[in-house]
Amino acid sequence: NNRGFHEFVQMCELGVYDLLQPEGMVLEGLTTLRKIGVLAEAFNKQICPHHGGRGLGTIAHLHLVASWPHAPYLETLHD
Repeated sequence: NNRGFHEFVQMCELGVYDLLQPEGMVLEGLTTLRKIGVLAEAFNKQICPHHGGRGLGTIAHLHLVASWPHAPYLETLHD
């Protein structure tokens, strides 16, 4: 539940994770999610966004994942 870009910068700089899992709807928006994707690629990390909602948010997350070569999948909730 990290909410700020600066938190993901710190994680990458410290090398604490190999895979980042941001939630675009919890962050500062999809623009920040895009920035985290660029950050992950720059630090040679994978990114697997998580989206717990439906509708437009799912579509937006899917589009971003499809455009990132370092995103193996999108995690969604299925109820």
